[in-house]
Amino acid sequence: MGYKSFIWLMLGATLAAFLGWSYILFNLDPTEAGIAGFALFYLTLFAACVGMLTLAGVVVRVHLRQRKATAFREVRVAFRHGVLLSSVAILSLALSANGLLNIWWFLGFVSVVGGLEYAALLVQESRRS
Repeated sequence: MGYKSFIWLMLGATLAAFLGWSYILFNLDPTEAGIAGFALFYLTLFAACVGMLTLAGVVVRVHLRQRKATAFREVRVAFRHGVLLSSVAILSLALSANGLLNIWWFLGFVSVVGGLEYAALLVQESRRS
């Protein structure tokens, strides 16, 4: 898959995720939806956040920093960052909705994400050498 086709596919998937999330947000009653409604809410919000953060990361990494020669590698890094940051956001939102979020949970999430990113950088560096 080429760079431009990936960008268009990610843009379309992100818009579809936002449309699905807004449909769930405005048309489902939380008292009647049950666990399936909440799961769809968080899943579509996660997909929309991943797409939005990935596209923003690609714009910054490839276009603003002028790294067009290594665009596909930059897309991979932006996607990884989008998944990790979206995970922290959605887990924090879910815990906050249930009144369970405190600073220690949030710092734990950030520490785990930092560790995962460090491990990914180590693997990426070992592949280069």
